[in-house]
Amino acid sequence: GQAVLTHDAPAALEKPAEQTAAARKPISEDASIPKPGFAWTTQKAVVRSGVEMDSEYLGAIPANETVLIVEVKGTRVRIAEPFLGWLSSSSAKGHSILSPKPAAGAGAPLVRVRPGFALTLQKAIVRDAIEKDSEYVGAIPVNEKVLITEVKGTRVHITEP
Repeated sequence: GQAVLTHDAPAALEKPAEQTAAARKPISEDASIPKPGFAWTTQKAVVRSGVEMDSEYLGAIPANETVLIVEVKGTRVRIAEPFLGWLSSSSAKGHSILSPKPAAGAGAPLVRVRPGFALTLQKAIVRDAIEKDSEYVGAIPVNEKVLITEVKGTRVHITEP
């Protein structure tokens, strides 16, 4: 069914303020060991639908872009930003694809909200209409995949789950 997240879109997809500062810390001082959190691409990074190297190609992220790592399996990392997918933290030749530190001049990481799949980074309240005082439908737990079909200011319309 269709539902509307009632929290402001950034609040529905970002961690609480006290957790956000911690999330903006580099993933690790040792770039060879990626950890959940923000990281920066050092070169073009291929994004795939699954952890397997031969899974469906979803796109590429250019160098010097911010990614949000949410899971690590060996040298493969699952990201939630700038879109959902898996990428390698190092190339076949052993060159780092991710860095715990931004390149000179790179800005602070931002969580962008736009139509498409996203993960909830905190519990999200669901209502039956766009208005904040509309009927409560339920809640979506942390780390749940949702499909955002429309963004209206700071509110989002979802059709999944």
